[in-house]
Amino acid sequence: ETAVEAAMKLLGDEKGVEKIKEAAAKVEKQHLKMEADRKRYEALEDQIQKEYNAKMAAVNARAAAVKDEMARKEQQRLEDQIAKGKAQAKAADKFEVDERKHALEKLDEEMAELEVQRKAALKEKRKEEKREREREEAELE
Repeated sequence: ETAVEAAMKLLGDEKGVEKIKEAAAKVEKQHLKMEADRKRYEALEDQIQKEYNAKMAAVNARAAAVKDEMARKEQQRLEDQIAKGKAQAKAADKFEVDERKHALEKLDEEMAELEVQRKAALKEKRKEEKREREREEAELE
């Protein structure tokens, strides 16, 4: 019992006491409703947080999967570039070997041609020397 209620009882104001009790009951009812609303809000907030956490876990998992996929693709691209570089180096080496072989063959052909020309020139020189000797001998006779 509050001081106001005690004073009203002493004064004999039963209506005032009844109004105060009704007001107190109304306030108590509002407090109970507010408490129920608070609990419902907390439960809803927990539910929203759980849903948010689940969605964020899914988003994070997807982000990790995308990151892993990108890393895998980058690694594959790098491996492909390395393989392509090796293939190009191998082709360049083969081309160089083929070019060197072709150059050596051409050199051998040119050397053989020069040898043929040298021999022909030597043979021509000997014929010329023989003719010269025969002419000198013919002149001496």
